Amino acid sequence: MNHAVGRAYRWSVFGLLTALVALSIGMSVAMDWITASIRRDAAPLLRDKVPLLHHLGDFESALLQHQLAMNKYFAASITHDRFLMLERETRREMDAALSLLQEQPAHAEAIARMRVGLDAILALTPRFNAVADSPRAERAEAVLFDLNRLTNQVRVDIDTLQAVIEDAVYQASERTTHRLDQIGTLIHVFNLITALTALFMIHHVWARLRSEDVLAHQAEHDPLTGLPHRRSLERRLVARQDAALMLVVGKLDRFERVVASLGHRHADQLMLNVGRRLDVAAASGGGALHRLDGAAFAVLYEGEGPHAGAVARLREELARPFRLGRHEVFLTMSLGAVDSREDGGHPETLLRKADAALQSAERAGGDQLVPYSAHLQTQTLERLDLEADLQRAIERGELTLHYQPQQDLASGELRGFEALLRWQHEGRLVSPAEFIPLAEESGLIVPIGAWVFERACRQAREWNEGREGEPVVVAVNVSMRQFQQPGFVDQIRQGLAASGVDPRHMEIELTESTAMQDPDKVLAVLHELRGLGLALAIDDFGTGYSSLAYLKRFPLNKLKIDQAFVKGMSLDPRMNESCIVQAVVSLAHNMRLTVLAEGVETPEQRARLVEMGCDEIQGFFYGRPLTAEQAREFLARQQMPVGVASPAAAPAGQVAPAMGLVFASMAA
Repeated sequence: MNHAVGRAYRWSVFGLLTALVALSIGMSVAMDWITASIRRDAAPLLRDKVPLLHHLGDFESALLQHQLAMNKYFAASITHDRFLMLERETRREMDAALSLLQEQPAHAEAIARMRVGLDAILALTPRFNAVADSPRAERAEAVLFDLNRLTNQVRVDIDTLQAVIEDAVYQASERTTHRLDQIGTLIHVFNLITALTALFMIHHVWARLRSEDVLAHQAEHDPLTGLPHRRSLERRLVARQDAALMLVVGKLDRFERVVASLGHRHADQLMLNVGRRLDVAAASGGGALHRLDGAAFAVLYEGEGPHAGAVARLREELARPFRLGRHEVFLTMSLGAVDSREDGGHPETLLRKADAALQSAERAGGDQLVPYSAHLQTQTLERLDLEADLQRAIERGELTLHYQPQQDLASGELRGFEALLRWQHEGRLVSPAEFIPLAEESGLIVPIGAWVFERACRQAREWNEGREGEPVVVAVNVSMRQFQQPGFVDQIRQGLAASGVDPRHMEIELTESTAMQDPDKVLAVLHELRGLGLALAIDDFGTGYSSLAYLKRFPLNKLKIDQAFVKGMSLDPRMNESCIVQAVVSLAHNMRLTVLAEGVETPEQRARLVEMGCDEIQGFFYGRPLTAEQAREFLARQQMPVGVASPAAAPAGQVAPAMGLVFASMAA
């Protein structure tokens, strides 16, 4: 949504600037047109109309001077010579003015009338001269009367033409004024739009500066908690690499379980609350808290003083429960610490060593602080080497499967085997506890798991070919990393097809924690697996958190009770472990599920499980993990005639005779 708004905002800025440019061009065109129209009106005005008025004025002035001269001469105010001089001058001025007026063809008719009138006036001069000195004055008066009459007629023509010209001049000036007003209006509008655009651009620049400030802050801080992040920590380490520093890196234990149980919204709120608490705790000890990624934090302490108490406060802050709605959440944190004075102060070195210490704390079970030591670095390098060797383990033929038998308690017969992965590397058997977590972390468990399933399928097909009676079922563990792969079901389908095994002879085991990681998705995948004909089991039941509502919906066949409960089980039915095992057996039977107990090592444990109604067992008492060849021999002995000793009939404390061929290896 923010991206869409930002995009629309940028387009609005672009559109506004484009409109302003278009407006500028339009206004320039409009002003050019208005200026041209003013020029079209003003040019004739200045070239024709104004000079015409001037000439009319000159003509009228000369006409009046001529009239005045004749009247003065009649009144004897001037001499005859003076009269003749004035008459010549006015005649010349009138002729000149009228000649200029005649150059304007637009008013030819009016000027022609003035010419006729002027000729008539000028024709009176000889008559006036003839009678002016005669004793009969009435004749001169008659000429003057005609002069005044003709002069007034010409003046009327002059006034009429002058009015026409003045009206044209007025109209032209009105148009010019209007167009000048238009220019002014355009200029004002343009100035207003420019001012508004400038204000908008100022706001835009201000918003851009704010965005840059926000981006600069985000470049240094985590968007959820507002804490400085990893790059900020790295820059701070570089800037202070010559100072005495203590770096503590921590990670919340099993935070993914909180996310899976409560959802991302509550998980974000929880992370925000954790950040606030840890920030206060870090600041109280003189440290600066950083959020690295996911559920990982780092605290950088500066100075020579001891920081053990400050680190303890971090764990104390997490000891108090967090409340999210109706839920209370308890968290712990694994911590790894490194001191620059003892372990080197280069930033990359500090971070690498702190991470090594943190990983050691996590492998040890979490909820503890592990200071860095050279031994940890050696372990880290060894794990890197081991991971590199594990990459080639399949192609080198170093991986094998061992099979631990499972016994049906009702009949005492072999029920099936659990396939267990073993790695023979450089002359030693690498413990599954050592390389399985490594395969999980690196993602190698996915191709390895596919290889294990197909190999187990081929073995199950071989054992069941031509076999009479109950089939031998081979169980294969599936890790959380495998189960979460989008193509997991297709991978299982391909393994079944490639081996040619009957799917009913295969059983998929997944741990309780895997089943509860995303119950709805797990439910869908389990239905697909059941659709392929596979049996399904929950392994290590009781060690994780299960929702019985989901467990009831899962299409399961079997529950496997974790060996920790079996080992702690006593013949005393009041002991907790016995009560738990009894409850699980009852629960499973109510859900129409088979129950298998793992880790059975003594006759007493077996007898107690029989009393509780447990269906199957697996453990050293019945059989240790066997190679494929040893398992084949074990199968052959199970088909011996009645009366031949079997492992299940071996005396307590002794290994059954059939176990003489068993390869002593790590138990599952």
